[in-house]
Amino acid sequence: MYENAPVRVREDIEAAHRDIWAALAKPGTWWTSAQRIGIAREARRARALRGLAPVPEGPVEATLPEIAVDCARRIGGDPASLDEGWFGSVMNGLSETEYVELAAIVVQTVSVDVFCRGLGIPLHPYPAPRAGEPSYERPDSAVDEEAWVQTIPAGAAGGDWGRSLYGDVAMPNVIRALSLVPDDAALALRQCESQYMAIPQVLDPSFEPQRGLSRAQVELIAGRVSAINECFY
Repeated sequence: MYENAPVRVREDIEAAHRDIWAALAKPGTWWTSAQRIGIAREARRARALRGLAPVPEGPVEATLPEIAVDCARRIGGDPASLDEGWFGSVMNGLSETEYVELAAIVVQTVSVDVFCRGLGIPLHPYPAPRAGEPSYERPDSAVDEEAWVQTIPAGAAGGDWGRSLYGDVAMPNVIRALSLVPDDAALALRQCESQYMAIPQVLDPSFEPQRGLSRAQVELIAGRVSAINECFY
């Protein structure tokens, strides 16, 4: 994906991004492949309207519900506008599982788009969608943990789903936020590990990433970007 980049891109980052793009090309848990690509396209379109991405090219393969289009555009292009009142209105048109998968797609693909923009290379074209139906598999250990959506708890309460996703690591709330759709949560965890650091390392304040920047520099950049993006979390 990055053979023409002006600098060398680490293999683990490229592998994580390749897996995200491959996941668009097959049915997800609650959305078809064509719908998953459509969600990513709407997020990119929202960023294009702000001058942060080119207008998406290629045919539109699937029709999305209008509420899904609004979600993809808001999360991808105007995340500071999200609040619990807006989320409540979304739940009149989408299930919480559909919403979580949509959010995960936007989070993952916008991150890859921004990575390309930082490198000064064209954004990756979307893959061709594959036929097939979503799996419609909801983890039975997901519970209400006082978030907007149900999540899989860490530890014994998470059951087999939690062990598969988290292992024996205590997971912060923000990481559990996508766990209602485990396949996409796993992709997001891998992306986090390659672009930031693994969760056990995040939880260890003495850990130094040994990637050219000190831990303090990494956290300063992360905090500054979050502030610029008006991240209410």
